[in-house]
Formats: sequence, structure tokens, C-alpha cells
Amino acid sequence: MATLGYSPIGLIRVLRLGQHASAVIHDFCVLPSYQGQGYGQAILSDTVKLLLAEERAKIHLNVVTENEQALQLYRKVGFEITSEFHDYEYETIS
Repeated sequence: MATLGYSPIGLIRVLRLGQHASAVIHDFCVLPSYQGQGYGQAILSDTVKLLLAEERAKIHLNVVTENEQALQLYRKVGFEITSEFHDYEYETIS
């Protein structure tokens, strides 16, 4: 949970795979009223610094390709697009 004072402003979760293996960033979000003010970049940058200090071999994250705002942020912090994939859904009848 990311806070400003005592107010929550965002969330970032990390799944660590093995002691020094990869890490996966997921569920990263900043409340709309705090977006565009540098908080997202600070949260993500601090998380990446922490993971690099843990000597993680790779840091992964996924994003919807249409989310240009998020893509721009991830590139600013140093992430690069390495692959694209498609999700498929199977809807069951209730």
C-alpha cells in the first residue's frame, strides 16, 4: 500500500520467485485523483530499486497494450517491451 501521510494513494504488489530469481510486479495502481503528479513513478521506481538491491535477475510486469499512460510510465522507469501475448476467455453457462 502506498500512502501520502496516512491516506492510501496506490497499491503495488510483487511476487518474488526464488531467492535471487525473477520478480513479477502486479496489481499496480494509483488512485485517479493522484495520477499525473509523479506518485506512480515514485512508487514504481522505489519498488524497482528495492528489487535490484535484492539482486533479482529480472523484473517482469504485464500491461494492456492500449494503456498508453501506463506504457509511458514503465518506459520512463526503464522497462522495455519484450513480448506480447493474447488472453483468451471461456465463458461458461450458468
